[in-house]
Amino acid sequence: MRNHKLILVLALPILYQDYIWAQTTVAAPSAGAGTQASPYEISTLGNLSWITQDSDRWDKYYKQTANIDASGTQYWDDADDDSDGDLYNDTNDGSSTGNDEGFSPIGNCCGGATTKFTGTYDGQGYTIDGLTIDRSSTNYVGLVGVTDGATISDVGVINVSIEGQYYVGAFVGQTISSTSIATCYSTGSVSGTGQIGGLVGMNDISSSITNSYSKCSVSASVKDDGGLVGFNNASSTIVNCYSTGSGGSLVPRNDDDATVTNSFWDTETSGASSSSYGTGKTTAQMKTLSTFTDAGWDFEDETTNGSNDYWNKDDDGTTTNNSGYPYLNWQDVTAPTMTITAAEGSDGFTSNDATLTLTFTSSEATTNFVVGDITVSGGSLSSFSATSTTVYTATFTPSADGATTVDVAASTFTDGAGNNNSAATQFNWTYDSTAPTMTITATDGSSAVSDGATTND
Repeated sequence: MRNHKLILVLALPILYQDYIWAQTTVAAPSAGAGTQASPYEISTLGNLSWITQDSDRWDKYYKQTANIDASGTQYWDDADDDSDGDLYNDTNDGSSTGNDEGFSPIGNCCGGATTKFTGTYDGQGYTIDGLTIDRSSTNYVGLVGVTDGATISDVGVINVSIEGQYYVGAFVGQTISSTSIATCYSTGSVSGTGQIGGLVGMNDISSSITNSYSKCSVSASVKDDGGLVGFNNASSTIVNCYSTGSGGSLVPRNDDDATVTNSFWDTETSGASSSSYGTGKTTAQMKTLSTFTDAGWDFEDETTNGSNDYWNKDDDGTTTNNSGYPYLNWQDVTAPTMTITAAEGSDGFTSNDATLTLTFTSSEATTNFVVGDITVSGGSLSSFSATSTTVYTATFTPSADGATTVDVAASTFTDGAGNNNSAATQFNWTYDSTAPTMTITATDGSSAVSDGATTND
């Protein structure tokens, strides 16, 4: 029997795309001048590396123009092994060999380095996915270490793994001097010794956080682990925010005329039943629209609380988007879809093609898809590879004649915003390699005539 093979083309991202930093991490923005009129345009992990490795760039204007995969930071270490001035392009930065401190925060405060981030970062509705920082003996840790009068808006930092010592947050370790953070969110885990927050470690000196949320788990070994902020201080404000992550209430410590207004945390998912700052709600209440609209939050489908429409939410009782919790109106909450087609025939057809090419087309660029996310029956997969951010190929070899299926189940990969995919419609193909046969018979009137018989008909 001939060996027939089914070639699969799968719509998935190029896995090596964001690992070009193995040659060089530093990549200057392709556009912009760093001014208010012409911000630097940030679209890659290399661009973020370009910012963090030069403190002269910490007072500029930036806008993000694409989702950024930062998962490569898990292996970064601060040793410049090849002495080329780029800390994160050495061999050790692409493997677990080395210290693996991860991303170095933009902006710092103490220990001889006193350049804070004073610029503006407009995320424009994009995300930074998979940022890793492992600096357990370092203070002021986050995407940004310390801000001074900075502005950060419209960006999601998702799937973070961040550890520091004191003043640790997914976004900022410590905000000071009227820093503004607005319409931002975070997911992942944040840990350290003290002043640990899912969004900001310490919100300080007249700084503000508005219309933002965190789903990060938080852990402080000594004190002040907050689902949103570890320590809110010195006339700083938190307005219309919430947290759901395990480990702490919204804000465990609030001093010196700082205020927390119309903000909530989930008492069940956090494990924190009480706090003097913010309002604790059950999971069901946190997924009920009136909890927030009654507190003056501005949602898309209401007009009483304003027309800026900062927030959106599934109908009560529906958990399709953001697990039923409110989400920012700019967020991409649409699950990527996968469509399976074949050049040789439509779903359900039968053939004996020696090879069959399938195309799996994703509705958007995808991340973290691997061959194990594909399930098949009636055969096996091999030679899996990527051809673009939406198209992948593989070879399917049938094990025998008969029906075969190819599936991509729900929640096997995510898009750049962190949304799990929906299940693809199953593709069906029947492999038939058996040659047809023909049987010849004869009759004499009503009687059958056997093969080789002699008659006078």
